[in-house]
Amino acid sequence: MSRIGPQGAARICASGLAADFATYLILTAVPLKAIELGAGPVILGLLPALSASIYILSAFAFGRISDAGGRLRIARFGAASIGVGSIFLALASTIPALFVFLPLVALGGGLFWPTIQGELGARSRPEELARAAGSFNVAWSAGKMLGYLAAGQLVARYGSVAPLLLAPFVELAVLFLIPGHSLSAAPAAPPTSPHPVEAIPAARYRAAAWAANLVAFGVGATLNYQFPKRILTLGLQASDFGNYLALVGLSQTVTFAILGARSGWERRRASFLVPAVAGVASLSILLAADTRGAILATAPGIGLALGVAYSLSLYHSLHTPAGHGRNAGIHEALLGSGALLLPLAGGLAARAGGLGAPYLLCAVAMGIVILLSLYWLRPASREDRAGAPR
Repeated sequence: MSRIGPQGAARICASGLAADFATYLILTAVPLKAIELGAGPVILGLLPALSASIYILSAFAFGRISDAGGRLRIARFGAASIGVGSIFLALASTIPALFVFLPLVALGGGLFWPTIQGELGARSRPEELARAAGSFNVAWSAGKMLGYLAAGQLVARYGSVAPLLLAPFVELAVLFLIPGHSLSAAPAAPPTSPHPVEAIPAARYRAAAWAANLVAFGVGATLNYQFPKRILTLGLQASDFGNYLALVGLSQTVTFAILGARSGWERRRASFLVPAVAGVASLSILLAADTRGAILATAPGIGLALGVAYSLSLYHSLHTPAGHGRNAGIHEALLGSGALLLPLAGGLAARAGGLGAPYLLCAVAMGIVILLSLYWLRPASREDRAGAPR
């Protein structure tokens, strides 16, 4: 990561860790607060649908805008918006108020994530990118895991307002962690495959990675917003919800650490297929799981699927000579689309088929990704190799 330097790398990673810690303090507390205010499955699906809509639009727009300059300034505005939104959510006393203030958090995320990722891509040489992205992924994933864990404990002890009051202080730290100045793009060679015998065009890898990440984040958001209801219905506690999502986050973080230390996995079919199969198997078990131990046993497979899908998507978005902010914006907008569609569909499925229905829906969606990956990652024809965009 020579373009960034040790201090710049540490600050980018630390800002990602702190930003996700704050975000998941909020996102763990909001559905629990909504349940306290009387929300049912449909409301628990509509809340992430609204925030994801705002996130999709803002990530797509500001990712493109940031390529013209000012990435880190935009990221700071994002961190501030998340903190302000959390304060208002803490003060909210009705379900409609949650719908008014949660979009501030979503807007902040759409400002922060594509721009900080675009900065990472612009500062990293091609040979550095896998390791740089791996370090960044470990950082934000650790923040997410800690956010889930801390929020569950805080809600259990002090109520759903406590995480919402802590988050703004964390976002204040993010403002100081973000590096001072943006850099222009590092010199980059066209992306090349470490497995040229497969001759699969880069566009196909990107499509498969984006599809996998869209569904993976939809699964994660479904667990975030729909699973609390089932946890409480089974007679378990809010802390069990936080512990489960923290274990998913730990598995995801370990996945990021392993991938960041390796090279060549980004263009192997097995990297796309094996984690998705593990995700389908884990979600299928979750359908019938009704004890704490059985539920926790599904977390590693889901965390593996989420970690690999995100790593593939970020890598194939940034492994390009230019347009880092644009591609990061698309990457974030697509994962936001998954977070919009699957929890909403899961809420409707739960109303029609019971509280296990959302996880059947998620398993089917991940199965579709497996089929799409098999299609997209088939060996390219001579015509594909000649005309495919690199």
